[in-house]
Amino acid sequence: YRLKSSAGRTNGVLLGYATETLVAEQEPNDGGDQNQAVTVPCEIVGQFLKRGDLDAFAFDAKKGDVLAIDVVSQRMGFKADPVVLVQQGTASADGKLAWGDLKELDDEPKNVGGLMLDVATNDPGYTFTAPGDGKYRIVVRDLYGDTRGDPRLIYRLIVRKPRPDYRLAVCINTQAGVKTANDGREYKPGGLLLRGGEIAMFSAVAARRDGFAGPIYVRCEGLPAGVTAADTVIPAGQDSAPLAIAAAEGAAAWCGPIRVTGRAQIDGKEISHMARTPAITAPGAQKKSAEARLAQDLMLCVSATEQAPTTVLVGEGKSVEATKGGKIEIPVRVTRRGDFKEPLTLNAVGLPANVKAANLVIAPGAKDGKLVVETAANAPLGEFSLYLN
Repeated sequence: YRLKSSAGRTNGVLLGYATETLVAEQEPNDGGDQNQAVTVPCEIVGQFLKRGDLDAFAFDAKKGDVLAIDVVSQRMGFKADPVVLVQQGTASADGKLAWGDLKELDDEPKNVGGLMLDVATNDPGYTFTAPGDGKYRIVVRDLYGDTRGDPRLIYRLIVRKPRPDYRLAVCINTQAGVKTANDGREYKPGGLLLRGGEIAMFSAVAARRDGFAGPIYVRCEGLPAGVTAADTVIPAGQDSAPLAIAAAEGAAAWCGPIRVTGRAQIDGKEISHMARTPAITAPGAQKKSAEARLAQDLMLCVSATEQAPTTVLVGEGKSVEATKGGKIEIPVRVTRRGDFKEPLTLNAVGLPANVKAANLVIAPGAKDGKLVVETAANAPLGEFSLYLN
């Protein structure tokens, strides 16, 4: 958020939106018998005030209660590295509670965005299921708290009912031939420019929340005349899928924003989200993540004066069905332009586990080929998007 004033706009400040009852941390709550009692669900706002500071919050739960526990600190721009310990209280002979460890949480290392959109964080998250009726405790500390403490080391401890959901992003491959995986190449600042007859490939990336694992159907909208994009699907249990966008050979010049949306069935309802896109501000070194920010719009430019040296079309514009333990042939058509006469080697991108396709070589002068796809007996069921690179 930026505040408007007569002197202009202020620097940007990140404002978080609380969905649960707000609770302020209150000292002393350093564990042992000093536990701050809270009622869940809630959102606790705390600080690592001094060296060695830890904060303990006790609550009641019934057997089978499920709670999503999430700590937000680094994602707000603070230097804290939160660590969480979830404990269960058991009455001892002297009537006091003895706390036994259930789960220790540290970083969230999963990075679904790869080198272009690094979403790994030092903030931990966990879905907790109470093993029995009774008292429980969440202890929060800074991993480096023995050497530092500062009122500016702020955290949000969110304890809530799970709400399965997802967030969607589309990453533009800003180098020719770059794969969707972390292949060690350098991603650089750039935009999406299509020449006549050119096909560009995105990675549609989903950050799944609170156990949602179903398929996500992705569609590109707002395209100008002469530009098309086939729908794709992020398969159940997976985090990404390729998404291709193509300009016809005679497409008119155009520049403007386009939209990518996702839809999924969650608890019997269709949930739709608009995809955001990362804009790279500084490239990363080899095998290092680039620096990026989320842009407001996904911009597309189409050139009417340049033509792509080749266009490769896979299939006949319709879905192809395969059975487990079988083999199918998919037609491939190649259009060459200008002086490009060399052999063309194509490899499949987006194949699921236990499905393989040998590289296809299109000889000089040849316009057609067949991609042979083999499915093993243990290939997964579902819809998958296949592209050639």
